[in-house]
Amino acid sequence: MIKVEKDPKLSDIRTVDALEIVQTSNKPKPTYLSKILIALLSYGGVPNEFLLDMVENALGDANSVFSRKRAALRVLVNHGEKDGLTAARMILSGIPLDETYLQNRLSILMNDEKKSLKGGRIHIPDSYYLMRAADPTGILKSDEVCIILWQGRD
Repeated sequence: MIKVEKDPKLSDIRTVDALEIVQTSNKPKPTYLSKILIALLSYGGVPNEFLLDMVENALGDANSVFSRKRAALRVLVNHGEKDGLTAARMILSGIPLDETYLQNRLSILMNDEKKSLKGGRIHIPDSYYLMRAADPTGILKSDEVCIILWQGRD
């Protein structure tokens, strides 16, 4: 399926080698890798150390939610759809981590995080869905997407 037709009027115009992002989605709900995606990424050449680091970071956050505010906030924001944002606001307001309601929420979310990791689901931070992209150069085929990281952050 071809979503963007090449404009014949632009074929003689010299273009910059770039991918123009026309639109991205709003920040989606938390996104996770599944066991199958992890296996495909590993088979496709993604270093296993990278995937293991993601698991270790998530597990480290889950294990230290009661002692480190940053870890608690990361777990709460990752699971914001489960009333995590209220607890995150409490922490940001200066309520200590040993407050009863906060301890209860953190305990529930920590257990959810561990179950999720046990089931092979790894949280992917800062993810977006690519909605549309234009290719004025005409280099990409209909099933191709080019992503260029600018300074490793954009």
